Amino acid sequence: MNRSEIFDRLEAAGFSVSGTHGPIYRQLADAIRMLIDEKDLTTGSALPPERELAQQLKVGRITVRNAYKELIESGILEVRQGSGTFVAKPLPLIEQPLRGLTSFSEDMTARGLAARSNIIRHETSPPNDEEMDLFGVKASATMLRLDRLRLVDGKPVALELAVVPNDLVGPDFDTGQSLYEALARNGNRPLKATQRMSAASLSAATAAQLHLKAGTPCLQIKRISYGADQRVIELTRSYYRSDMFEFVADLTLEN
Repeated sequence: MNRSEIFDRLEAAGFSVSGTHGPIYRQLADAIRMLIDEKDLTTGSALPPERELAQQLKVGRITVRNAYKELIESGILEVRQGSGTFVAKPLPLIEQPLRGLTSFSEDMTARGLAARSNIIRHETSPPNDEEMDLFGVKASATMLRLDRLRLVDGKPVALELAVVPNDLVGPDFDTGQSLYEALARNGNRPLKATQRMSAASLSAATAAQLHLKAGTPCLQIKRISYGADQRVIELTRSYYRSDMFEFVADLTLEN
C-alpha cells in the first residue's frame, strides 16, 4: 500500500477531523490499528512521516505524533533509527499452563523468552484488615509490598502486586533477588496455591505501566500461596495483557 492509499484507507477506516468520538489523535491511532488488523498494513510496512501525514489529513503534527506514540508504546508500531516508523512484528501469544507453582521468570525462560522485572514499589508497612485476617498476623506485624512490572523481550506484559510477611523473606532480601528464591532460602517456599482469574478493565494507573489505554481488557489473577504448615505465604494480585497471554488447563475425564 503506497502513501496515497494509506490516506484514503484511513478515511475509510473512520478517521475524520470532524469526528466527535474522543481526542483526534486517538481516533487516528484507532484507524491505523484497524488497517493493521485488516491486513491493509502488514508487518514491516512503512508509515508516512509525521509532517506528511499531518498535511494530508489536515491535522496538527502533534496529533500524528501522539497517535504514533500510543501505537509504539503498545508494541504495534516501531521506530527504526534513521528510517522511520513501521508496523512492528505482532506480539507473541504466550501460552501459560494453569498447573504447577513456578515463578514468572522460570516460566518465560522455559519458553526461550527474555524476561526481566522493573521494581515499581518495594516497601514495608503494617498489614491492613484483610491481610491480618488472611495471614493471621497482628497489627504490629510488618508486610513486604513488592510491585513488579514484568517485561518479555523488553515489552511490559504484566503488573504483579505481591504482599508477604516480611519475616518470611529474611533481612537480606533485596529487589535484585527472586521473591520465591528468597522465600525458599528461608525455608518458606510456597508449596501450593489457589488462583482466581477474572476479566477486568485496566485502571488508568495500571494501564500507564503497561503502556495501554485505561479501560483496556486484561486478565486479573488473585493468588494465595501456602507453605507446608498451611500458613499463608503470599498474596499476589496480577494484571496480564489479554492480547499476549492465553491461560490453558489440561483436563481429564474422571471415571
